[in-house]
Amino acid sequence: MTTTITQPVVELPVADVEEAQSYYAQTLGFEIAWTYPNKSIGGVNRGEAVIFHRRTSGEISPVTLWCFVEDLDAVHDDLKRLGANVVEEIETKPWNIRQFTIEDSSGHRLIFHHG
Repeated sequence: MTTTITQPVVELPVADVEEAQSYYAQTLGFEIAWTYPNKSIGGVNRGEAVIFHRRTSGEISPVTLWCFVEDLDAVHDDLKRLGANVVEEIETKPWNIRQFTIEDSSGHRLIFHHG
């Protein structure tokens, strides 16, 4: 018998948890799910996607997240309408994946794709 593992939750380092949550809510269409009382960590979600933001002192090393979506064009249009920083427009890459990339307020990159 094989056990089941569901989608992992990524934890992104940020300078300010509430600012990061606000950006994700206003600019990426996420909902603020919770914030720890001392504001050191908090979570946002949109559909099945869940992201934690953790306050980090010092320099932030941006990370890249790959997000699978059913309707790439609709997500692209929605995020652009909300004001997301699209740094790579939709294109089919040589590895045959259609994708686009946004960069959040902390420099983290989210690559949205539909293979």
